[in-house]
Amino acid sequence: MAFDDRGKLTKQAPMTAYRFVERGPAWREEYAELLTDPEGLLGRAGVDVVNRGKRRTVVRAPVDGATLAVKLFDESTWLDRLEGVFVGSSAHRVAHGMALMRAAGLRAPGLVALLEKGRGLVRSGSCVVSEWISDGGQLHQVAAVLTPAERHRFARALGAYLRRLHAAGLFPQDTGSGNILAWRDAGGWQFVLVDLDRVRRYRRLSWRRRRNNLVQLHRSLGRHARPADQVAFLREYLGPVDKGELTSVGADIVAASRRKDAEKGEPVCQ
Repeated sequence: MAFDDRGKLTKQAPMTAYRFVERGPAWREEYAELLTDPEGLLGRAGVDVVNRGKRRTVVRAPVDGATLAVKLFDESTWLDRLEGVFVGSSAHRVAHGMALMRAAGLRAPGLVALLEKGRGLVRSGSCVVSEWISDGGQLHQVAAVLTPAERHRFARALGAYLRRLHAAGLFPQDTGSGNILAWRDAGGWQFVLVDLDRVRRYRRLSWRRRRNNLVQLHRSLGRHARPADQVAFLREYLGPVDKGELTSVGADIVAASRRKDAEKGEPVCQ
């Protein structure tokens, strides 16, 4: 049982109903009715499922003249619910990651709304809605069509982006090439991290964590690049260092990448 503001008995929301937890800076009142049932968007005309996993579905939805990214999380297992008690729902973690990026002065999708399904701390699902970033493509897609000179500038800009990310103490779960969007405008190359549910901020970000992100990027993009572009990226990331340190750090990243290949049973690459 539950009571309203006047002390009268009222019905609790069922476990299958979503409730608004937060409305973000990109919220518009015109979204309210449709987003009350975000799962209902899946059957609407013009809505595309861009990623469907076992526990997460991502859709691109045109709503009232705008295009929104809607991420639906299934949190029905006991492990999901236990984790949610301590660190919040998956959607809450995404919204928190957006806030951390913006606080560091880095681009992030504009938060529209955060919704959760369930009652109190017992959640069976959550949903985060944000602005759809239409300008960018995944790093490997963008790099594949660039000229050699453009790839060199692209590598330098990407190194500067990751340096800025780490200088802010931010550690994303996965900086693989599919989780960062890139596009070029009048101000040069722009980058946006879109996998935001496991972003952490540390007062001092250790080399182990920094290297972990560098290895993810190297395995998904860097080792397919020309050596000159790899060096350009690393010089921009590290800042002013001598050749010996540059070589040492590069070798460390390559060695860690090979170990990760072996752990995953994949062919060991350079």
